[in-house]
Amino acid sequence: MSINTKIQAVYILQRFVRMSRVLMPLYVDLIQKQKLNKDEKRKLNRIEGIYSEFNVSPEISLNLINSSIIDYIKDLYDFSKSHLRIKDSFTYNQFIKESDFLINRWNKQLLN
Repeated sequence: MSINTKIQAVYILQRFVRMSRVLMPLYVDLIQKQKLNKDEKRKLNRIEGIYSEFNVSPEISLNLINSSIIDYIKDLYDFSKSHLRIKDSFTYNQFIKESDFLINRWNKQLLN
């Protein structure tokens, strides 16, 4: 993999993590609701469309950014299908902690 390809892959991964930091908590809230209005159903379908098509190897994030964040995102999406108390789960907490850490690190790098 060339250096330019790696830089592009890291940039795409950063965007995906930032997007997931916003979408995953929203997704968790939506799937836990008893009744959804039309707008909420549309949002839920769009988010599920993103993550159901998500097919990236977790090793990618380990190799590119030294993080298991992709694994957390995949596990959280899979876990959310069968559990109601997702926000209390280890997976959810690890995702929040790791994504916040990465985003803070990237923001500091942008300031330099």
